[in-house]
Amino acid sequence: MNLQKYLIIVIGIFIFLIFSIHPLYCQTIQQTITLEPGWNAVFLEIEPQNNTCTTIFSPYPVASVWTWNPKTSPVEYIQNPEELLPEHEQWLTWYPPERPYAYKTNLFSLIGERAYLIQLDGQQEISITLEGRPCIPKIDWKADSVNLVGFHVMPGQEPFFSDFFAPSDAHGNDNPQVYWLNDSGRWEQITQLQTTRISHGTAYWIQCNGVSDYVGPIKVDIEQGNSLDYGQFLVEQNLHITNEYNKNFDITLEILDTTNNDGTNDIPFSRWIPLPSENAGWSAFTETLTQQYQNQETQTIRLAVRRAYLTTPGQYESILRVSSNNGIQIFIPASLTHKAEKTGLWVGTAKINQVNNPMRSENPDDPATITPVPTASELSFRIIIHVDANGVVRLLKEIIQMWDPGNDIRTAKFVLITNESLISNYVGAALRDGQPVGRRISSAVFSFPEPLIMAGSFLSGNTISCDYEISANDPLNPFKHQFHPDHQQGYDIKRIISMEFTDYDPTNINLSVAGWGDSDMGGIYKEEIHGLHKHTLYVEGNFRVHKISDIGELVQ
Repeated sequence: MNLQKYLIIVIGIFIFLIFSIHPLYCQTIQQTITLEPGWNAVFLEIEPQNNTCTTIFSPYPVASVWTWNPKTSPVEYIQNPEELLPEHEQWLTWYPPERPYAYKTNLFSLIGERAYLIQLDGQQEISITLEGRPCIPKIDWKADSVNLVGFHVMPGQEPFFSDFFAPSDAHGNDNPQVYWLNDSGRWEQITQLQTTRISHGTAYWIQCNGVSDYVGPIKVDIEQGNSLDYGQFLVEQNLHITNEYNKNFDITLEILDTTNNDGTNDIPFSRWIPLPSENAGWSAFTETLTQQYQNQETQTIRLAVRRAYLTTPGQYESILRVSSNNGIQIFIPASLTHKAEKTGLWVGTAKINQVNNPMRSENPDDPATITPVPTASELSFRIIIHVDANGVVRLLKEIIQMWDPGNDIRTAKFVLITNESLISNYVGAALRDGQPVGRRISSAVFSFPEPLIMAGSFLSGNTISCDYEISANDPLNPFKHQFHPDHQQGYDIKRIISMEFTDYDPTNINLSVAGWGDSDMGGIYKEEIHGLHKHTLYVEGNFRVHKISDIGELVQ
C-alpha cells in the first residue's frame, strides 16, 4: 500500500444534503447531514470531536466513504460514482470492518473543510449529527483542474453561483464551470448559474484556471493560525475582513450566545473604536457590529480579551460569526487560558506630580489638613514588584534574570535573583557579544538591602503598602555626600509607600487599556516621607506596571 496515501487528505461531494448548523457552548457547533440511499456527497464545515470513520459510520448502513486527493495530477473526471475503484491514487477510502474491501481502507478519520462521497445501502434515509470546532474557509485549489470543494453560505439565503464567483478571474467570474451530483447519482454540469443557488453544505466540482486562493466574496483572515487563540498571555488579535465584491455590502460580526450551564465559558471581548469617534478606545463588545464594506475593501477589527473579568481559572471559549447580506456565513472559534493568579514579576513606572508645601500649611503636621498640589514637572521612576505563588507581594530595588541549567533539560529554567552574591551559581540568560549575561532591572530611588514585603493583595481595588528607613549613614541618604564637607552628617529618613489599584488606567484616563486588570495594572501612588523636612512630606501621583514574567519564586 502506498504510504503517501496516509499523508494526503482528500475531498468528495454530497448533494441530497439537509445540512444544519447549531451553536452549542464553548467552541463547538453541530452539523447534521441527511444521507439518501445511494451516493451522497458531504462538505464538512467542522472538525469533528469524534472523527474516526468507524465511530461515525459503523452504526449505519454506510457501504463506503471516499475523499478526493487533490495533490496528484489533474483530476480524471468521473461521471458515474460506481466507477470508483479501490486503491485509485486520486481517492482515499473507508470500508466497514465487515466488508470484503475492509483491508483496503486508507481513510481513517474525517477532517474539516473537506468533501466526502458517502455510499449508503438500504432504502431509508438517515441523519448523522456531528459536533466539532468550526473551520475558517480555506481552499487549496489545484490549478488548471476541476476541484471538489464546498462553500460557507447561509442556509435559506444562499447566493447564486454567478454572484458568488463574480470577483474571481480564475473561476470564470460570473460563468464558472460547475458540476453537481444529480438525482440519479451522476455528475451533471449546471448551466443556469444566474438562477441556481449554492446549496448549503454541498460540494461541487469547480473548474480552476491557474492559481487561486478564492474562498468566496467575503474573506476572513486571522493573523495567527486558524482561530482567535489568545493562549495564556495574548491580549489582542486582529481580524481582517475583506469584501471581494465590486459593490458595497453590509457585513456583521457577532458573538454567539454560547454560554455553558455554569456561565464560565464565555470570553469577555473588547473592540477597539478608532479616532475620531468620541468613544475612541477599547469598549466592551458583547453583541453585534454591522458595518458597510465598500467594494474591494478590507477592514481590520481589533479584538482583545478582558481577563480581569474572569474570576475562575481554566479554559474559556466562544464562537464568533461573520455574516453578510449576500448570503455568506463564517464561524470563527476563539479561546483563551486564564490562570487567575497574579504570580510573577511586574515592572513599570511611578510618576509623582503632587506634593504638599509645609511652609504654606496652617497645620503641617495634621494629615487631615494636608492637600498636595500639582508640581511644576513630574518625577518618574521605575517600580519593580514581585508576587509569589502564595500571593505575597514584594517591592524590589533590583532583579537579575539568570539561567539555571539544572541537572538536565527537564529541570533547566530561568530564575530571578535579588542577591548579587548568588549570580555565580547560574549562567547568563541572554547573549551579548557572544557571551552569556544576566538581565538586570533596577530602580534608582530605593535603597533597602532586601526585598520589602508589602501588606495587602495585588488585586484591582486593593491597596499594597510598606515602609522602610534610610539610616543617617546609608550611602544613599540624600544628606550624605562624600565629597562635600557640609554633607557628612545625615538624618534618618522614613518612607511609607502605598499603591492603590484602580479599575482604569490613571496615566491615560481618556483611553481604556485592553489588558487592564490582567497583564497591566496600576493606580494611585502615595508616599509619606519623614526626616527629609522638619515636617512630613506627602507626595502623590500614579503608577502603572506590566507583567513581564510568570516566575513565582525569588532567589534571595
